[in-house]
Formats: sequence, structure tokens, C-alpha cells
Amino acid sequence: MRKTQKKVFGLVGLALVIATTVFAALLPNPSSSAVSTVTDTVVVRVVGDVPDVNITVPKSGAVFVDPNRVISFDYEHVKYATMKVKYVDKDGVSHEYTELDRLIVGEEVGGKAYNLDLTGPKYGYGEYTITVIGENDGGVSDEDKITFSLYPVVAKVTNDEENEKIYLDLDYKPYDPESSDSGDVETLIVNIYDENGNLVGGSPITVTAPEKRIAIDYSDEIASGKYKIEVTAYGGDGEEPLYKPVIKTVDYDIDKNALPVPDTGGLFKNLNISQADYLITGLLIFGMVGIGGLVFINRRNNRRSSRRRK
Repeated sequence: MRKTQKKVFGLVGLALVIATTVFAALLPNPSSSAVSTVTDTVVVRVVGDVPDVNITVPKSGAVFVDPNRVISFDYEHVKYATMKVKYVDKDGVSHEYTELDRLIVGEEVGGKAYNLDLTGPKYGYGEYTITVIGENDGGVSDEDKITFSLYPVVAKVTNDEENEKIYLDLDYKPYDPESSDSGDVETLIVNIYDENGNLVGGSPITVTAPEKRIAIDYSDEIASGKYKIEVTAYGGDGEEPLYKPVIKTVDYDIDKNALPVPDTGGLFKNLNISQADYLITGLLIFGMVGIGGLVFINRRNNRRSSRRRK
């Protein structure tokens, strides 16, 4: 009888510990609670008429092939706007110009769009940093700064494993003497190198404008592996590249009979289930099993007691 009681008390205690753990795990994080027991101090800063500017177009880090760019910025409490341009050319030489020098914007709150033509003698292909400053009669705003790049060609590589091809999509402005919006690119030279730096295919691929997509089929000549694709744009003279080559890499896989890579992510790797969810679910199941055991033992003891009374 005492052994049975000890087992019952032990299981009851275990079930209480499990239930307490589950309850604590389900409680919301104190840091995310909607009610705070700490009195917060709210600091309000009165801006007044402090000048402020914000460049909205283009987004920082953008890459373009069209030299006709629009720089847009919003401003508040600004009477004058100054725009500076830093340009690093293909030789790495840095140039700095002031495009807007305390331009009167006309109203204290609004927006301004400025057409920045990068085809002029000052500019060209390279890296750009645009800085805008606003000011009024009482002060000067903080600088707002963005960067972007102007390249003669942008390349996108797609590996088509099913057809054993590499597709190269090219974005550039072709040279057209009959167009007022002509670009500079007449020829593109494409070279493919293996991991050891060896040229694949013997000779480079020549792309003549305005062709924008080429399919590279080396399924009979190269093995699976990592390859580097180099795209260089040339103008009419064909002597010097317009800018640095565009470098892309691709994993070329033509081994269709290869065994699949073992998936070590587990059965539930694609489900949105966290480790905490697993822990709570396991504790709940364990608690239910413990409570079921207590009920079973209690019923068995009741049957024994009733038999003894008879």
C-alpha cells in the first residue's frame, strides 16, 4: 500500500512539474507584454523650422545603363538647396562637381526633381555619390547621400540544367547613329573561364548590338563545375573597353545521373515550427501520458479496495 502511495505521489508531483513548465513556456515574454510595470519617459523634440532634405530617387545602390538620370528629393523648411556629385571614372580617378549651388527652391516644404545628364564631358561610366544639403536663413540641414553606378552593360546569368545551356541576358544601350538617344555599345566580348582560370571553348564569343540574349551550349565540351563569365563592352573603335568587364559566376551542372544530396534538414524543415514549439508539444504529450497513468492506477486501487471490502 505504501509503495503504491509513493508511486501515486511521485507521478502527481511529476505531472505538476510538467504542467508548471508548460504554463511558464506559454506565458508571453515580459519584454513584449502590452502592459509595462515601468514608467516610461517620453521625450518630445520640437523640430521647429530646422531644414531637412531626403533623396527619394534613385535608391542607393542602384545600377544603370541609361545615362539620363533624374535626382529627386523632398525637403522641409528649406529655402536653398545644394547638390554635389562625386564621380569615380574607369581609371579610379575621383571628380567632384557642384550641380546645384544654393538654388532657391521657391517654397519651404515640397519636392524637387533635377535632370542629371551623365553623357556630358564631365561624366561617364563609373561610380557616383550624390549629396544634397538644404538650408534656410537660420541653419543648414544634415547631408542626405546616396550612391549608384553607371555601367555600359549589365549581365544576368541563368543556368538551364535541363537543356544543358547557360543563358546570358544583357542589358545595354546599343549604338545607333540614326537615333538621338543612341548608346555607346557596338560589340560585347564574352569569355568563360573554369575554376583554374583557363579559357573555355577556345575563343571568346562576340555579341553584336542590338542582340540582348545568347545561349551558351558547352554540354559536350565542359564538365560540371564553377565557371566565371566575363563580359566586356566596346564602342565603335573597338580598341579600348568602355569600362571594366562585368564578372558573373555560375555553377554549371550537367551530371543528371548524380545522386541527390542528402537532406539533413529533417522531416519538418519546411514547416514553420520552432524548437520551443517542439518542447511545449513534447511536454504536453508527456503530461497527458502521466495523467493517464494516474487515472489508471487510481482505478486499479479502487477496484482492489472494493474487492477487499467484499
